[in-house]
Amino acid sequence: MATSSRRLLWQALSLAWELGYTIALPLVLFALAGRWADKALGTKPWLFLTGVVIAIVSTSFLLVRKFSRLMRDMNPVRTSDKDTSQDVLPPSSKNSRSNGVNPPKS
Repeated sequence: MATSSRRLLWQALSLAWELGYTIALPLVLFALAGRWADKALGTKPWLFLTGVVIAIVSTSFLLVRKFSRLMRDMNPVRTSDKDTSQDVLPPSSKNSRSNGVNPPKS
């Protein structure tokens, strides 16, 4: 196996491992905390379900953050590419778009 393909394999395994514990860890912790609180307070199953919902919300937030960083690292934006959307428009559209007012006709 070539070194580049070996490196890609390890990167993929690392990502899979990281996603696995990002999903499993909050679910287990919040579910167990909810179950413990239900037993202590006698509110079975409401705090357990609340813990599961909190785990799902926090996991979603963590995954969105992880994937946005991953996408940003895969497609780095150069400073010269940041303002390309205005270069596509014709000159008259640039003026009207920048301040919301149509340019004066000559």
